[in-house]
Amino acid sequence: MKEIKPTLSPEHLADLHKSGLLDETIEQAGLYSVCPSEIQRVLGFDSPELESLLAFPYPGCNGFTRFKLFPSLETKGGGTMRYFQEKGSGLHIYFPPGFDHSAEVIRISEGEKKSLEGTQEGLNVCGLGGIWNFALRDNNGNPQLIEDFQRLDFRSVRSIEIIPDGDFKQKEGVRHAVYRLAYLLGGEFYNKKGYESLSEAVDCIRVVELPLYFKLDDFLCEYGVRAFEGLPRITVADRIFDDIREKERKEVTRIDLQDSLIGLKTLLTMDIPGRPRLFLWLPQGGLAMVYGPRGIGKTYFSLSLAVSLATGKSFLRWAAPPETGVLLVDGEMLISDLRERLVNLLPHEPAKPISLLSGEQVFMKIDRDLNLADLEFQAAVIGLLEANPELRVVVVDNISCLFMGLKESDKNDWEKVIPWLLTLRRRGISVVLIHHSGKSGDQRGTSGREDMLDSVIRLESVPGNQNEGARFIVRFTKCRGAYGKDIEPFETVLDLNNPEAWTWKPLEESNFERMIELAKDGVDTVNDMANELGISKGMVSRLKKQGVKKGMLKDGRKIIPIEG
Repeated sequence: MKEIKPTLSPEHLADLHKSGLLDETIEQAGLYSVCPSEIQRVLGFDSPELESLLAFPYPGCNGFTRFKLFPSLETKGGGTMRYFQEKGSGLHIYFPPGFDHSAEVIRISEGEKKSLEGTQEGLNVCGLGGIWNFALRDNNGNPQLIEDFQRLDFRSVRSIEIIPDGDFKQKEGVRHAVYRLAYLLGGEFYNKKGYESLSEAVDCIRVVELPLYFKLDDFLCEYGVRAFEGLPRITVADRIFDDIREKERKEVTRIDLQDSLIGLKTLLTMDIPGRPRLFLWLPQGGLAMVYGPRGIGKTYFSLSLAVSLATGKSFLRWAAPPETGVLLVDGEMLISDLRERLVNLLPHEPAKPISLLSGEQVFMKIDRDLNLADLEFQAAVIGLLEANPELRVVVVDNISCLFMGLKESDKNDWEKVIPWLLTLRRRGISVVLIHHSGKSGDQRGTSGREDMLDSVIRLESVPGNQNEGARFIVRFTKCRGAYGKDIEPFETVLDLNNPEAWTWKPLEESNFERMIELAKDGVDTVNDMANELGISKGMVSRLKKQGVKKGMLKDGRKIIPIEG
């Protein structure tokens, strides 16, 4: 056994040994006794009754340290001060040496010694500086977990156990703290692990029932790990939390909306800034979706869109946008293929940047899949945009590859992404989501995904198209602020031998030309023509009348072309 360096007083060493801590554990934790001449400086006040301070440095917390007082001091309010930390130093979690942040089971206790003893015995325990030292209030007065909890890898964690002292059932304040901690941790599970409901996620948080008057370190010293593993576990759905559940319900913070209320007179006179438009269908800070079947040319569409924005050149039927930097987030294609397509589409060096965030590159660099359903990656993308302010449009290709773990048909799952999209909108960042269509032709999954979008564009296969590359019909199913001819469907095709050459024509004109060709091939009834063109019989009759008027079709029941 290693000899402890002479930085601990005999009294402090005995106190640590009483909790079952080995000398090696004590040394690894860097615990030490504060020099008597330094005590007043550390505390910031003089206390003649105080004899010594035992320091617990917190690993990874920029020098943050808590101190145990020998003996404890009585406060002016009649309470007892057993521990001290510098005023304004914040709340932190004690992660003892050997603690595994990504273990399947993580345990939380109150106090540094208990977490040291628990982790020493292989139970993977971290410690709170106090039973309530796990949360702060946000701007609305609602509790939220302190930042240190983000050091836990919730994706890998299967369950969390909270280990209060054995008398917690007799102490309402402790039960309340345990209940709230369980719900806040359950919220992290719900957001990051894809549970069906918050209550299901909270059920993964267990409370260990120590025998009355036992603390974790005392119990392990007397009975050992095997006995600990055999202790009963409960959830906060247990009846002992009934009174706390009611108390929490009553303590829900009331949000005051009075200052947000806008009267009619104010509304009519207030200065409301307009939303500049990059394209007719894509305002600054706008949210849009483009979807279509596999292989139709969605990636060519999204890359050409990015090139148009970065170069300030027109795209399809839409006028030239202001030159705008674009972040392409791709989760499907190889970098080499993306580069080849992008180079072919670029007529010259763009005025604004086009940057690529590729799932392939992310995995190569950090050995993790790029997943925009993960809060960490959402925050990382926002960080990228902050560091590169010229990037004002984000193109996400595609939803299926980049939002892993979400059920496409579940509106509640998609709602986990909405706060991130709204954050981008508030920052003036436009987002274009690329998605697949389902068998019905509509976008695959929940229709609730479209609720908050400004525009939705459907790419449809052209009937009879025989693998002619990127050729499809562009149809708006939603477009706020535009109507009439501006959003009428059209057919477009990209000449793959000349990738700069997108051509387009109104769908009615395209259908007319194809009707004439089909008529020459012998399709002569309205019903057959409607099936071939994928349009209604009424539309065929309308096109037929145009053909007769132009002298290209004979007048009659059948669709007969005029020779010559």
